[in-house]
Amino acid sequence: PSLISDLNPGNTSSSPEELTVVGKNLYFSADQGSGRKLFYYNKSFKKPKLVKNSGNNPEALTAVGKHLYYSAESELGRELWSAKKSKSMLVEDINPGSESSSPSDLIMITRINKNNSKIKKNKYLYFSADDGSHGTEIMSVNLKTKKNNVSIEADIIDGPSSSFPKELTNYDQQLYFTAKNQSNGRELWTVGPEI
Repeated sequence: PSLISDLNPGNTSSSPEELTVVGKNLYFSADQGSGRKLFYYNKSFKKPKLVKNSGNNPEALTAVGKHLYYSAESELGRELWSAKKSKSMLVEDINPGSESSSPSDLIMITRINKNNSKIKKNKYLYFSADDGSHGTEIMSVNLKTKKNNVSIEADIIDGPSSSFPKELTNYDQQLYFTAKNQSNGRELWTVGPEI
């Protein structure tokens, strides 16, 4: 074995976490002594590089095609971000202002729609988040568009109460997850067209 780099020199750990491969790049979060940040590495580098302006305390790192999607903190709270190589950006301030939407359980699913004889494939990023008015519910981003607008996909409990979706899973290009409501408790749910 060989040490790739000592991001936090000395006997203090940088504690790399959430190692996620996107193409030929390895992304991870680590602490150089000033809080957790997003880094990326590939074999052409001597050491990992910091992804600048990528938010603080990145979590839920998820590979989606050539992009990395993740949750990070900024002055806008914890929101959804994306990165490609050394560039990153806030996808959307889902819960406007400084309140956090706290995106979690990110997963990409290709939805296949059949209209007459045409087959249309669209890629969606699904996750749970709180937009400030619907509580914590299922949100989505249509990855085919360049705008990356976030939409509420399922509001299981109307109003600001939350169903707290968890365990988002891709099964045969269909989204399955667990969520709770007052009449059923926590049960299995699905969203999207059936194939």
